[in-house]
Amino acid sequence: MLDEPNANLDAEGEQALSRAIAALKERGVCVVVIGHRPGTLSQVDRVVALREGRVEAFGPRADVLEALKRRTLRSVAGGRA
Repeated sequence: MLDEPNANLDAEGEQALSRAIAALKERGVCVVVIGHRPGTLSQVDRVVALREGRVEAFGPRADVLEALKRRTLRSVAGGRA
């Protein structure tokens, strides 16, 4: 489990982290990453999005990010989008 693993990394550190995660995934290791930055999500297969301690969305990364984007647009448009 990696909690905000790239919080204090420079570009070189981010690349090393990315390589390490990729190597673990290639070996079939389940890697749980907790993060707020979009870059943190670049290598994940599935996303669990939490809001106020509850699961708001879960599934493949692209599906969850799209669903969250739609919800944000609806919220900004006052529920009309």
